[in-house]
Amino acid sequence: PVSRERSMLAVTELSSIDDLARIRMTWRRLWEQSLDASFFQSWDWLRSYLRIFGEGQKLRALVISDGATPVGIVPLLQQSVRTRLGVAGVLRYPAFAPGSTCGPIGVQTGQALARAIRHALRGRDCKAMELGRVDESGVDGGRTRTAMTDCRLNVQETERLEQPVVLLDESWDWCLAERNVDFRAQLESAERDLSQYGPISFFRWRPEGDLTGQTNRRWDLFEIFEQIRAANDEPTKQREAEMALLKDVHPAAVDAGAVEICLLSIAGRTIACSYGYHRRGTVDQLYVASVPQMDSAFPVLLARMIRDSFTRQDRRMLFQRPTDHVLDWCNGTVSTVMLGHFDRLSPQAQLLRKQLTKQQPV
Repeated sequence: PVSRERSMLAVTELSSIDDLARIRMTWRRLWEQSLDASFFQSWDWLRSYLRIFGEGQKLRALVISDGATPVGIVPLLQQSVRTRLGVAGVLRYPAFAPGSTCGPIGVQTGQALARAIRHALRGRDCKAMELGRVDESGVDGGRTRTAMTDCRLNVQETERLEQPVVLLDESWDWCLAERNVDFRAQLESAERDLSQYGPISFFRWRPEGDLTGQTNRRWDLFEIFEQIRAANDEPTKQREAEMALLKDVHPAAVDAGAVEICLLSIAGRTIACSYGYHRRGTVDQLYVASVPQMDSAFPVLLARMIRDSFTRQDRRMLFQRPTDHVLDWCNGTVSTVMLGHFDRLSPQAQLLRKQLTKQQPV
């Protein structure tokens, strides 16, 4: 279906993976034009996400076109949430982890989002919307709140998330000097503890992708990450699904030049690793861990990663699982909000609003 507003912008709604496949190249072009878009906003990520987590969620990917030219895409999922008064249809962004970036891509994201919101809420079966992970003070610049307000929605903030971040805008020497004396002493002690077992080596793999022909999947490195994660995490259906998603999208992440794996080894044996994505200076670390009984490996790996990121001129590093060791390095936060709309005439939507409001800290 296609809908048009008074302007030249038109909305085309896609509702299946097959539909998405037909606009893969368009999605890739708009994603590349979105300077601050993460790999979580790529076509490949959404395709794999739907394969693993799509059950019970209805895809509503909205393509915004100016005349015959697509200028933005707003990926939404419609979910059915049960309340005491019945089911409430809720529109949300696809989200994998607390810090993962969501939102529209393209060159006219503000206008595209407003058009998409008007189109998405026209149906009778969807009376609520929650647009999460909105970085209002950063890349979003208030566009999401403005778009919702322009659509005459009653905008409510239902969640605020403070994501710790390591800002890399100075130098490694400055960053290390900013840590307190006890922290630096503990880091030196960890280095000494590991060095007694043999020479320490650090390796960071960042293939440049299909643009330069660096498309070796390096499944050997992925398997090391998988083994260390399995040794640290209790097996659950959720974690199995998360690993299945990362494995499914790994080849595409390689081709896009977005994946990175870090290894810390002693005498050829890997004792700690990380897995994440990077794009234009922003690094999203999805998982960092060491093998059991090697407590010194984790802080040493973190230090090597951060020092190497300064060398590569990364801008910032975010961690999905900010442990105490990670927080010791963090020198800033990224504040994101969840912006909601709940139809005043829908009892189910209003009950859902009350439930979400109660969950927020006072």
